[in-house]
Amino acid sequence: MRNPLSSPRAKSGDNLLRRMVKNVSVLLGGKAFNAVASLGYLALAARALGAEAFGLLILVHTFTQAVGQLVTFQSWQAVIRYGAEALEQQRRAAFQGLIKFTLLLDLVSATAGVALAAIAAPWIGQYLEWPPEVAHWASLYSGAVLFMVTATPTGLLRLFDRFDLIALQGAVGPLIRLAGAAALAVTGGSLGDFLIVWFVANVAGGTTFLAFAFRELKRRKLLGGMGWSLRGLAKPHAGIWRFVWATNLNTGLGLATKHFSVIAVGWILGPAEAGALRVARQFAEALAKPAKLLAPVIYPELAKLSAQGKGDVLTRLVRRSILTAGTLGLVVLLVVVVAGKMLLQLTVGPEFLGAYGVMILLCLAAVINITAFPLEPLLITAGRAGTVLRVRLLATLIQVPLLLLLLTLTGLLGAGSAAVVYAALLFVGLGISAAPWLRSRPA
Repeated sequence: MRNPLSSPRAKSGDNLLRRMVKNVSVLLGGKAFNAVASLGYLALAARALGAEAFGLLILVHTFTQAVGQLVTFQSWQAVIRYGAEALEQQRRAAFQGLIKFTLLLDLVSATAGVALAAIAAPWIGQYLEWPPEVAHWASLYSGAVLFMVTATPTGLLRLFDRFDLIALQGAVGPLIRLAGAAALAVTGGSLGDFLIVWFVANVAGGTTFLAFAFRELKRRKLLGGMGWSLRGLAKPHAGIWRFVWATNLNTGLGLATKHFSVIAVGWILGPAEAGALRVARQFAEALAKPAKLLAPVIYPELAKLSAQGKGDVLTRLVRRSILTAGTLGLVVLLVVVVAGKMLLQLTVGPEFLGAYGVMILLCLAAVINITAFPLEPLLITAGRAGTVLRVRLLATLIQVPLLLLLLTLTGLLGAGSAAVVYAALLFVGLGISAAPWLRSRPA
C-alpha cells in the first residue's frame, strides 16, 4: 500500500518551511475572511442588541463553549501523533482502529458535555444574574456542544495536509452568523433569535468538518475494511490513554482559562463588560492570526519528522518557527497600538471604546503565546505531554486567583493583565522544559 504521507524525495528543513508557509498562506486566506466576518457579525449584534443583551449573548455562547471544551477530549493530537506513525509504518488496521478510538472518545465526551451544560446553565445563570428566559435558552443552546467537537476531523485533515479544506470549513460558521446577524439587524431580532443563528452556525460548521474528513479518508482508500468492531482499538498504540488524558487536560485547561475570564468578568463587572472583553479579544486574535496559524501547521510536520527519525531537521524547524512567529507578533502589536481605537470606533461603535486598553494587553499576551507556540507540540511529539500539562496547571493555578483579584482592583484591565502573566508563565515553563531539545538533536 502506498504510504499516504510519503514523498518520493527527502524533505529538508527548507522544503518543510516552504510547505509550512504555503499551508499558512492557505489558512490565512480563509482566516482573513473569518476575521472580517467575525468582526462584522459581532458589530451587527452589538449594535442591534445593545451592550447589555450583547453581553448576555456572549456569556451564553462562552459558557457552552467552556463546558464543551473542558469535558471533551482533544483527540486531534492523538490522530496526528499516532496516525503519523501508523501510516509511516503502513499499519492500515492500526490507523483505522485509531480513528474509531478517537471518534468514540469524541462522541462520548460530547454527549457528556451537552448533559453537563444543560444541567449547569440554570445554576450558573443564578450566579451571573441572568433573566430566567436566558438561563432556559442557555440550557437549549447546550446541544451545540455535539457539533463543536470536531477533534478527529481536525486531526485527519491536518495529518493529510488538507489545510485548504480546513480553511473552507472555517468560513461556514462565520458566514452563517454574518448573514443571520445582518438579517436580524434589519428586522429587529431579539437575543433568542441571535442564539438560534449561532446554534445553526455550529451545526453547519461541525457537519461540514466531518464530511470533509470522511471524504478524504475515502479518497485515500483508508475506509475500506474498517468494520464496526470496537475491540482492542487502543492496543496497537502504546501509551495512548496516558497521552489523550494528558493532552486533553492540557488543552482543556488552556481553553477553560480563556473562557473563564469572560465568565468572571460577567460575574464581577457585569454583562456589558463581558461583551467588551469579547470584542477586545476578537480584535487581538484577529490581528494575531497570521502568526498563530503556524501552530496547526507545525504540529503534523513535527509528528512526521519524529516518525521518520529526522531529529536534526525537527530542531531546526522549531527554532526557525519561534523566530518567525515572534517577529510577526511584534508587528501585530504595533498595528494594534496605532490603529486599535479607530477599529473599535468603526466597527462596534463608541460604546466599546473602553475596550482599547484591555485589547492592547490581550494582544501582548497573544504575542507571547505565538512566540512560544512551537514549544508545546515539540514536547508532545517528544512524549512529554505530562510536562506540558504540569506547566499549564501551575500557570492556571496562579492566573485564576490573580484574575479575580485584578478584576476587583482594576476593572476590565485586570483581565488583560492576568492574560499577560499567564502567557509569560507558560513561555518560561515550556522554554525551560524544551531547552534540551532546542540545544541538541532530540532523541
